[in-house]
Amino acid sequence: MDYTTAPNYVLDANGRRQIVDRDLLNNVPGTSAVALDQNGPMNELMYLIEQSGLKGDASDDTLVFQALGKLIVKATEGAVEQQIDATTIGVDRAGYSAPAQSLAFRSTDGTWRYPVTSEPVNGQDRILQLGFDTDTDLLRVLGLSGVTRSFLPGNQVSITNGTSTTLGDQKWQAFYVGNISGSNAQVTFPLGFSALPTVLLQPTAEFDTNLAIQANPVPGSLTTGGFEVNINNAPGVASTKGCGLWVWAFGAL
Repeated sequence: MDYTTAPNYVLDANGRRQIVDRDLLNNVPGTSAVALDQNGPMNELMYLIEQSGLKGDASDDTLVFQALGKLIVKATEGAVEQQIDATTIGVDRAGYSAPAQSLAFRSTDGTWRYPVTSEPVNGQDRILQLGFDTDTDLLRVLGLSGVTRSFLPGNQVSITNGTSTTLGDQKWQAFYVGNISGSNAQVTFPLGFSALPTVLLQPTAEFDTNLAIQANPVPGSLTTGGFEVNINNAPGVASTKGCGLWVWAFGAL
């Protein structure tokens, strides 16, 4: 496509050849109508439409808009095609042929691509490969230094008098029991586990007396839903006044 070259064109302030209207009353002949001026824009637009996979339709005034949308999607899909292989953890160093300091992606057809180059900053490592390992639910990052680091997805929610934090397929509950006393006192996890967790206990001082308290889980009482505990103010002596109890439990979701 180019500016018109038809007879009697004029130059605008920017030096572009422009078509002018005929004005016979003022002796302006106007720019001649030539096939090139008419066919050029039409051919350009039809080329755009056809490249998107559409066909010309004189009854549809939205073809150019549709074509642009399809071409944008196509270009985006081409970039997304260079997606990370979800099961790949490392790089085949023997087959590594990318430029130094490259960000590498492995596409679904198994080939390595290196669309971005980056220089190290202040000696920091740069990402060579980033992938999600579906076998272990780990996000793995391989640096140019050759070191692979793993990251677990995490989340934290509020539970009764505490929080529950998930890290990968593990869960950590930290909560406070406000008043507990005696033997075989029941403690229930706000959220259950899928397998027996590890439990840590920290009692406060005994209410009223401020004496030290022992909080000992009852052997064999631990389940995925809770456990029993003995609250003693002396060996073998159950506390009747009670105390507060911090509970930390870590185990599978």
